[in-house]
Amino acid sequence: MFVKNCCARANLMNSRFTEMGVAVAVGAATRMGAYWIQILGTAR
Repeated sequence: MFVKNCCARANLMNSRFTEMGVAVAVGAATRMGAYWIQILGTAR
């Protein structure tokens, strides 16, 4: 769904980002049930 967001899509397609981290937190007591995060970056 977030790919419809212009800024998120531009970041995903940006070839300057060469590294990616992904994490998920799951909790039945939370409103969404699971939260995902994706971090894009470049090596120093």
